[in-house]
Amino acid sequence: MEVDTQFLEEFEEQLDPLRPEKSPIPAKLMGVGRLSNTYQILEEGQELILYTRMPFFDTLPRMDAYEKLYIRHNQQLKEIGLDLPEYGSTRIQKKGGQTVLYLFRKRQPPTATAVGIISRVTNAECFALTRQILREINKVWKFNIKNRSRLEVSIDGRLSNWSVPGMVSATSKVDAKTELQYVPDGTPLMRENETELLDPELFFLRAIEVVKPIMKRRHLRDVLARFYDMRRICIDMLADFMRARSNIFSGVVDVANQFLSEEAAVERLLSITPEEVMQYTADAFSWKL
Repeated sequence: MEVDTQFLEEFEEQLDPLRPEKSPIPAKLMGVGRLSNTYQILEEGQELILYTRMPFFDTLPRMDAYEKLYIRHNQQLKEIGLDLPEYGSTRIQKKGGQTVLYLFRKRQPPTATAVGIISRVTNAECFALTRQILREINKVWKFNIKNRSRLEVSIDGRLSNWSVPGMVSATSKVDAKTELQYVPDGTPLMRENETELLDPELFFLRAIEVVKPIMKRRHLRDVLARFYDMRRICIDMLADFMRARSNIFSGVVDVANQFLSEEAAVERLLSITPEEVMQYTADAFSWKL
């Protein structure tokens, strides 16, 4: 996938990060991460591209390492058997000398996103979507079990990371044959020889506080570890269902537990209770602790 780098240079030079919709080239803020902001540029021809802007690297070697790991993480997920949208990366050199890394990917229409789908389909289709997501995640779990202590790959079970390219209209259905696409969030977590390959100090480059407590770094390790933990990944997804379709929440939990007992690559996992999910604290909130 290629993008118009000259157009992106113009966008970067004129971007107002605080009010992107008021920039000369207007954009809609689609997501805020610890290292990045994700935009949809509101210009003709840009409707199906999302740009993740990453201006917070303090050295070029750190940027180099991140970009290489981002490509490697995406490629590894594809080798495992997940379908990913087209993606890529590019660098923009600003007139003031700063280099900004942009990650980009093809954007699915709202009707194709898992979040959009569960808001309109039947209960049975929500249960089918849950099973299909878990089956895709299971591919990564199988890989990690086989390669443990050598290479492990993270995956995020939250609904915002999944889409159904075949859902071309609001009348499309979800069933056991529905094919999913995984949409990585741009944070390439991989462990090699039980060591996290992503530099953890990157998560503190954007911090404004002068003092960075040791406890916060310990908390970071726990947050990152959840993306390699089969059971906690399930809880992330179930928490999304609890918020979006609370009327079928207990049924979705039952579907997940049936999958964990019958199909999951990891054996003898404890069942997940609705109460456990209700006590779950989302990653976005955990950053504030």
